[in-house]
Amino acid sequence: MDTTETPDTYASQLQALLDNRMASGQRLAEAAATKRAAQAALEDADRDYSAAFTAALGAGWTDRELRTVFRSVGQPAPVVRRLRATSGRRRTGGAHATTEAPGQPPGHQGRNVHAGEPASDDPA
Repeated sequence: MDTTETPDTYASQLQALLDNRMASGQRLAEAAATKRAAQAALEDADRDYSAAFTAALGAGWTDRELRTVFRSVGQPAPVVRRLRATSGRRRTGGAHATTEAPGQPPGHQGRNVHAGEPASDDPA
């Protein structure tokens, strides 16, 4: 054992190792922040591209024309969501909907509407 070694020598060697580790951790944190910013920019660009594509459709271009042109230059057309018309009907009730006798507590004289089964105390 070298007699010139002191606790300060060990501490400085450990600190050098720790400094290297901290520097690599700092580089990793900076890369993560850069990636997060790039992903946000890409999401913004995708929204802008989709909006411009939709505007081009509204200006008279067909979906097929735009997809053909942009595919030829290596840029896929965005997925444009279209709203579907609804029938206006609302679904109510469910598999367990029952009809209740007036003045009776729920479930007392009810009949399972969907299954056509009488309640347990119903004589039918």
